[in-house]
Amino acid sequence: MLRIKSDGFAYFYENNLDAETQRRRDSQRLNKIILCASATRQLLLRCSTFVRPCTRLRQRPGVSGVKKRKVIRRPFLLRHFLLFLLALSLPAFSVFADEQPEKKVVEDLPYGEVLFHFFKQDYFTSLVNLLIAQETERVPHHAEDTELLSGGMYLSYGMPDKAETIFKQLLTEEAPVSVRDRAWYYLAKIAYQRGDKQSALVNLDKISAELPDQLRGKDRLMRAMIHMQQKEYQAAVDALQEWKGEKSLQPFAQYNLGVALLRAGQREQGIELLDKLGSKNYKTEALQALKDKANLAIGFYLLDKGEYAQSRLFIDRVRLEGALSNRALLGAGWSDLKQGAYRPALIPWQELAERNVLDPAVQESMIAIPHALSKAGAQGRAAEAYERAIENFSQEITRLDQTMADIKDGQFIEYLVNQADKIEMGWMRELKVNQTTPEPFYLDDLLSSHRIQESLKNFRDLWFLKRNLAKWQESILAYDDMLALRKQRYELYVPQAKEKLADLNLQEYQRRYTQLNDFALTAIEQEDWLAFATKDELANWEKLEAIQAQLDAQPDIPNHRELQSQVNFFKGIVLWNLNAAQPQRRWENKKQLQIVDDELKRTETFINSINQVMQELPKGFEGFAKRIETDKQLITQTQERVDALMAKQSDQLIQQVLLTLMQHQQRLDTLKLKAGFALAQIYDRAANPEPGAKK
Repeated sequence: MLRIKSDGFAYFYENNLDAETQRRRDSQRLNKIILCASATRQLLLRCSTFVRPCTRLRQRPGVSGVKKRKVIRRPFLLRHFLLFLLALSLPAFSVFADEQPEKKVVEDLPYGEVLFHFFKQDYFTSLVNLLIAQETERVPHHAEDTELLSGGMYLSYGMPDKAETIFKQLLTEEAPVSVRDRAWYYLAKIAYQRGDKQSALVNLDKISAELPDQLRGKDRLMRAMIHMQQKEYQAAVDALQEWKGEKSLQPFAQYNLGVALLRAGQREQGIELLDKLGSKNYKTEALQALKDKANLAIGFYLLDKGEYAQSRLFIDRVRLEGALSNRALLGAGWSDLKQGAYRPALIPWQELAERNVLDPAVQESMIAIPHALSKAGAQGRAAEAYERAIENFSQEITRLDQTMADIKDGQFIEYLVNQADKIEMGWMRELKVNQTTPEPFYLDDLLSSHRIQESLKNFRDLWFLKRNLAKWQESILAYDDMLALRKQRYELYVPQAKEKLADLNLQEYQRRYTQLNDFALTAIEQEDWLAFATKDELANWEKLEAIQAQLDAQPDIPNHRELQSQVNFFKGIVLWNLNAAQPQRRWENKKQLQIVDDELKRTETFINSINQVMQELPKGFEGFAKRIETDKQLITQTQERVDALMAKQSDQLIQQVLLTLMQHQQRLDTLKLKAGFALAQIYDRAANPEPGAKK
């Protein structure tokens, strides 16, 4: 069985592994996919310009008549980035991509601010604002939306327990069906990420209505992936056969369907579907990578079935500068070799041998070349090729030793700290390789490891919290200044306020109001119409009273009767007018007195409030001072916890990195040993030729 493996297609060649090992490897691939998929859109824009077609040929020295395409080298990050693109072909995507809020009118301003930061990918600020808005009950029109969004962000930050609690709270009869369906989907995703595939399927089956387009297709992809991991290939085919979802995801669903068909034994249908994908002209880098993967899947499948010539046709479709180019070159060489074309097999392998030696395909090509030369009868050149391979392996082993020494000295963590300081908190951010670091090739390779990516993201999140805590520790000092300023203003203005209140003499105003109110009540009781007379009416009445006094003093004047009659007439007019206006004036008087009473009571309440504030403010200063001090201590305690966790995470990360590099080194040692053994066999055959063999 050929040892040709390609990420995503290893199942064609690993059917001799036990079920537990296969499950663990599938889980590792899936976790890597979940972590890396969301970075593709941003990384694609940055990295797609590096991809260039390689069409120039040059003569390779050392093997006559063998021509080889010249490799245009590019940053090693792009290779792993394109591997990330290939991960999109599996039904596991960025959690943040799933939690895109539905397009609807924003009725609560705080929710709009949450969405603003969310779509800016400022997820930490978005989550903080969301929690504040929920705590202050400022999003009444988007209660379910905020719960779904917060649950999704908690899930993305690696907090499935918190996310699960939120989603379960949405499974009430009062919640709309669409909300419950989305909650069931996310609960299924949590179960899937935890490896509980059966629970994931149960939760998916509880979805009663159509999901939004952004989740509908991923629901089917998740079902298919679960069935494939459980070797229920026909069920996976059934899940994807009627696939509906976002148009942009359709090619990836078709690819998964093609793989499921091959696994289910439906060879013709699987090859036909993958062949369609591998024949299209795509413009985006992600779809071009998917096209390469489809062609390589068919090629390796046919290669495993012994159809070498046919497999070569599909392998040749893979781009020379694509992410799968190394595997394609390795497969092309094996296809030629199995057909007995030993020298043609050297062309792709020699191309491959010049690439990054950390790639297992490149390492395999270094010992495959002398194997092909030996098969072709070129024993001398085969021996030279084995010696070069041993030398290259020895050099890489030495470089690995130096890299591990640098990591133990703390250079790797220092590099991470420098990088993390530029990155926002979040699980879906990717570190870049700094080409000034001692061994960028190894760091680049390490950053593509799922296990190390997990630790890196935890480290970055801790560093982000550490940075935030440092800012909060600095900014909280401003509260001391604010409190001191408030004390100063209190000491300045309170004496002035007390003086103003003393001059107000509210009791005198209250006494005068009581006097006026009693006067009005007495006038009403005694029907004293003049009590509510106007100034002119009182003046006229006083004039009539003066005339009446003169008439009373002179009763014997000739026209006394006539004058008395006139005075009585005018008095009657005045009294008539006063009587007519009496109800309105009483009501107006009562209303004005009520207004005065209300204002006096309001003034009394205001004065009491001012006095209470002046008494309570000093206590408030003490309370604020204690609260500020408590927050300072909380920040300090949290910093200590974060520092301890960072130290623990750093140690764990270093151990994981060293373990990964040691595995590289062990693989190189194994290959070096195999190359040495093969070289010894060549020398042994040369020293002890078989009878009849040509010397």
